[in-house]
Amino acid sequence: MHSTSYIVRFVLIMTAIVAVILAFLSTALKPIHSQNEAVYNKRAVLKAVQVDLGSKVSDLSDKEVLDVFTNQISQKVFDMSGKELTKEE
Repeated sequence: MHSTSYIVRFVLIMTAIVAVILAFLSTALKPIHSQNEAVYNKRAVLKAVQVDLGSKVSDLSDKEVLDVFTNQISQKVFDMSGKELTKEE
């Protein structure tokens, strides 16, 4: 049998190793996650405005969604009173 101190050291070392691996993966995959989130949101906007694309929005590839969104959709931001906000505001 192993002593209690051996078991505690083993658990602490394993926890540290797993924490480092998870932190590395989280950092390394952040750009991919951000792009997937942006495509998901843009796909939802296309579904909401029901753009006529000849096929369902869910059948489009990510690249097609980005192309349609940049070429056919213009983005504007308004405040609560209906005034359009510019990038400076």
